[in-house]
Amino acid sequence: MRLVASAACLLMLGGLASARPPSTPGFVRIDRLLSEYTARIDELRKAEEFAAKSREEKLVLYYREGRAEYEGKKLTAAYVAEEIFEKWKAVQVETPRQEDFGTLLLLPDAFKVRFQSAVLNRTVKEDRFRASKTMVDALMHDHLHMRQIAFRCLEATYTATFLYDPNASRSDRSAKQKKWREHIDKMRR
Repeated sequence: MRLVASAACLLMLGGLASARPPSTPGFVRIDRLLSEYTARIDELRKAEEFAAKSREEKLVLYYREGRAEYEGKKLTAAYVAEEIFEKWKAVQVETPRQEDFGTLLLLPDAFKVRFQSAVLNRTVKEDRFRASKTMVDALMHDHLHMRQIAFRCLEATYTATFLYDPNASRSDRSAKQKKWREHIDKMRR
């Protein structure tokens, strides 16, 4: 509430300052103060919006930007994949909430950004392999949206498709899943 009152006062002062000639020292000080205050309000608004995001969305966003840790855990691809595909119960339903589905849609890009810019040393390859195992398992998930996201993540990570179709029959998906397993085993070396 104090923030709103202060903003109102500054806007009134801004109006008074604009009535004065722009070259006077008072105008310049008030104009600069108004600009700084507006920038700070925008900064606080963004921080408040971020704080309102779900734990999983923050996890994906922090992973994408390259943070090393979140909630005291090392942010690896394997950890992110496990948290999203195995532990996040809110998306393992027939129809997830719109916000949760939006978070799932961020995941392929996060993997793409992290793996395309990474030097594929032994540690990164092992992390990619462990994450990919989780995603390959999700190719057989009961819910279509989970299969689609798992496939998009694999596609973004390896730029391959093996003609996998999340809508295909279980036996067709199983055959393609086997190809994916072979591919990630080969890429691990």
